[in-house]
Amino acid sequence: MRTIDLNDIGGKLLNLVLEENPVSEDIGIIDENGELIAVIIPKYLYDFLQEKVEETEDILDREAVEEFHKEQNEK
Repeated sequence: MRTIDLNDIGGKLLNLVLEENPVSEDIGIIDENGELIAVIIPKYLYDFLQEKVEETEDILDREAVEEFHKEQNEK
């Protein structure tokens, strides 16, 4: 993950991040054409998504090990 110091952001973004309930929802960053180019998410959502990714990786790892053992038993 890339990081930026809070002191290095300013203006509207800084105000959104420093709200009483900081970043209580996603913050979309759009370009001059209105296209979404980045999203800032709250820490609790980042933690949740990271946990789900790790759970999925664990499932895929288990499936790969099971398939390997299945192939070895077939030989």
